[in-house]
Amino acid sequence: MTRESPLKAEHIAAGAKLVDFGGWNMPLVYPSGTVAEHKVVRESVGLFDVTHLGKVTVDGPDAEAVLDRLLPGKVARMKPNKAGYNLVLTPDGGVVDDIFIYKKDPSSFIVVPNAANTDAFLEFLNAGVGPEDDVVVADARGRWGIIALTGPKAREVLFPIMPEAEGLKMHDFATMSLGGTEVIVARTGYTGEVTFEFLPAWDDSPAVWNLLLEAGASSGIKPCGLGARDTLRLEMGYPLHGHELSVDINPIEAGCNWVIDWEKDFVGRPALEAIKAAGATRKLVGLLADGGRIPRLGHQVFLGDALVGEVTSGNFSPTLGAGIALAFVSAEHSELGTRLEIDIRGKRLPVQVVKPPFKTA
Repeated sequence: MTRESPLKAEHIAAGAKLVDFGGWNMPLVYPSGTVAEHKVVRESVGLFDVTHLGKVTVDGPDAEAVLDRLLPGKVARMKPNKAGYNLVLTPDGGVVDDIFIYKKDPSSFIVVPNAANTDAFLEFLNAGVGPEDDVVVADARGRWGIIALTGPKAREVLFPIMPEAEGLKMHDFATMSLGGTEVIVARTGYTGEVTFEFLPAWDDSPAVWNLLLEAGASSGIKPCGLGARDTLRLEMGYPLHGHELSVDINPIEAGCNWVIDWEKDFVGRPALEAIKAAGATRKLVGLLADGGRIPRLGHQVFLGDALVGEVTSGNFSPTLGAGIALAFVSAEHSELGTRLEIDIRGKRLPVQVVKPPFKTA
């Protein structure tokens, strides 16, 4: 069954092309085009519907303890009203999903997994809850929409209509009023620009969407599709599950070791300790192309005649006007400045190993 966003009517009215994203019918692009949408986020402000992301509530006296013992990142040490990035691991150290956790207090959390992995996360969490745990896990996909206001002009759009939001620091969240509608608003995001993400009640989502578009009209706001969201996150070097993260990829080789709290136990810890001790045989790197051709998922990476890696995400960077990619390459060829080549239909594209974000490469 394909799920529909509460903003479907707004997207259709704006001429969006709707496609399947993780089982949801979501806007890929609007008539202005992905490059224009990408640029408006980098230069001004854009508005995204990301309701397809999962929503799971974890409540009860043992909520914090359960999440902290299952997940590799910090949970117990998070402060109330803070959001944090975390991972969900298999016992072998593979990545089931990457998630954002919103901690209201030690007994109440909202967890946002990826759309396609929400069921897998629910299974993981329910399997980890013991009979002695006083906690309630609930699928809240239909409870809230998620709307992201993002770009260098996001503050000038939002603060006149939500002055309380001026006090939000990075990764803060709070419940506030927007035009008389109660919403959860968070300083989180996936584009590398100033972002405010809103979780309005499901039926309030159209009112919030239209209010933000109206407030941003003088700033040049545009509704943006998930195609632009992907090129924006790629320029930042942010991982996408199914590409840079998966059950066959561990967080050490993916460059996510910073997420792991080695001072506590968690699912997959013994496996990761062994991987860490042995050293990763491959590493995730950024590749910046010399020419105009565009690397894509699955393209092979060479050093001379030797196959040394494979592209996990690739596209044209509207900011740099060049092809960019994320790729796993052999650890010995992952140093910054290393010159490699990507095979594109039998022709070699020269690339250089760089450190994302690409927009400042």
